[in-house]
Amino acid sequence: MTEQKKTGDNSEILAQELARREAELSQRELEIARRESELDLRMIEAGGMTLASRPFDLRECVESAPDLVSARASEKRIDIAILFEGDVPALRAIVGDPIRLRQVLLNLLSNAVKFTEMGEVLLVVTSSLRDQIAGLTFTVRDTGVGFSPESADSLFRGPGLGISKRLVELMGGKLEAYSEGPGKGSTFMFTIRAPIAQLTVQSQRELDGTQPGLSGKRVLIIDDNETNRSILFAQAEKWGMIPRGTGLSFEAIQWIKNEDIFDIAILDMHMPEMNGIELARRIRRHGAKFPLVLFGSTGRHETGGDESLFAARLSKPIKQSKLFDTLEAALADNKVERVERRSLDRIILDPETASRHPLRILIAEDKPANQKLISRLLAQMGYRPDVASNGLEAADASRRGAYDLIFMDVQMPEMDGLEAARVIRREMSQENQPRIVAMTAKLTRGDRELCLAAGMNDCISKPIKALELLDALEQTR
Repeated sequence: MTEQKKTGDNSEILAQELARREAELSQRELEIARRESELDLRMIEAGGMTLASRPFDLRECVESAPDLVSARASEKRIDIAILFEGDVPALRAIVGDPIRLRQVLLNLLSNAVKFTEMGEVLLVVTSSLRDQIAGLTFTVRDTGVGFSPESADSLFRGPGLGISKRLVELMGGKLEAYSEGPGKGSTFMFTIRAPIAQLTVQSQRELDGTQPGLSGKRVLIIDDNETNRSILFAQAEKWGMIPRGTGLSFEAIQWIKNEDIFDIAILDMHMPEMNGIELARRIRRHGAKFPLVLFGSTGRHETGGDESLFAARLSKPIKQSKLFDTLEAALADNKVERVERRSLDRIILDPETASRHPLRILIAEDKPANQKLISRLLAQMGYRPDVASNGLEAADASRRGAYDLIFMDVQMPEMDGLEAARVIRREMSQENQPRIVAMTAKLTRGDRELCLAAGMNDCISKPIKALELLDALEQTR
């Protein structure tokens, strides 16, 4: 047995053990949720429950609902998918009770996974907007055992579906169940109305419409599940990408043999002809150099010990922000070499720079693609920077360790770069004050003045150039 085969076997054993433990943990959490539902039901019946009313991110709430049932679905090889239709992306934030809405969706998804042995569970959210009021319809469909029409009412006698029905009623809606009969799957659906929030949810990122980092990129989508393929295809198109999809591995290989051009590919792990790992190996054998993303089950390490095949891994169900970050980062990795080569035409990136001029550097940037680009350019000069994903993390990192230089993005969630700079200037002692260089996509005179007023030392524009990084390093003493 070769060393590579041993490594692959060990990785698979470890993956199975991790999946088993994750499934056990999820089951315990689900049991806790079931008991809480029983208590909630008694509270409602006693007239002691009121719903919260606050702004929240609808997409984030919906996308987090399947987290507790994903491990069980993965164990049963059931696909969970989420589809947003209508005006949902434009809602940004609505007013309501996110905890109770998530509880209802979790109960419906848990029930669907429990009674489905093969196929898929699909959560669909549709929306209409009128006079600043959103009409939201949530539908959970499965390919499970189904039920007869006469048994529909009895479904809501259990604690999970029972509390869901009562919570939906408290929200002003009605939970209904449909099935064409035993063995033909089930559908649970409810509609509620919610005001559009007047305040934008701070964590909301602008991921709607064409995205500069992805626009025009040709993405190959290979997945035998038509629902997953359609969702990926639709999302890629919204971002301005050029998707091409197939459910047949051999068809994708033929396109590559024909030298059809792609910038990136998403490969499903579990397909009938060959799995995603074998497909990736064949794609590489035909000389394709574009990054590959493995689309696999939540919580499973499924690369079979061959990490070099994949630029990244996506877990089911698809989350919009995770899909965006994964595609952007993988494509950025591919273009870093081109950026560095263009920089080398003008300057020499000396790998001994850090030895001659040692600096402790922090990169505060929320976009993984930019994090990687700056880190790689600095690595070419021998630096090993730390990374923070928002202003709060940057301020906290500064408290824990003194930095000589911070590259600070201006626009970040949680706390923006301007406020983070003010916090650092206010809280750090004089001897530990770092040089702070602002990074912004558009650098006007007004932007520069704002940055300097917040306590920053300098500003550079995006996309980041190696020459500007060198200048910032040389000015830091």
